[in-house]
Amino acid sequence: MANDILKKFDELFGDLDAMTPQKVEMLVHETLKFFEHLKTQLTSGDEKARKEALDTAMELQKKLEAFSKKALEKSGMTQEQLQKFISSPTNFSPDEWRAFQSSQKEISDFEKMNPGKKEDRPPRPPRVKHPKPTKI
Repeated sequence: MANDILKKFDELFGDLDAMTPQKVEMLVHETLKFFEHLKTQLTSGDEKARKEALDTAMELQKKLEAFSKKALEKSGMTQEQLQKFISSPTNFSPDEWRAFQSSQKEISDFEKMNPGKKEDRPPRPPRVKHPKPTKI
């Protein structure tokens, strides 16, 4: 399972031009399932399983950090500019925005179901504040 998720990350992040919101949504879903698996391994009585889970979590963190850096460089934006850009639904097609919202909700639901100490949780991307819809 660990190798599968790491391979999916490599495939998705290897070609930023081929990335779609649907691929990102699928990856978020798979990653959250993987975090549940890691959580089980990390609390296991088997020291080998715990070490493997920790090593995999560290590798995943490095991949996420490298991807974030690569994406920021490619965009030519600062992290703050990118946050502002992705918080506006006008920058996305309706399908892209729905996929993005779905991923955000899945992450939020996962956090609510797994409240643990903040320092015990895997790192997550910065939260995006979404504008409230205006009534017409």
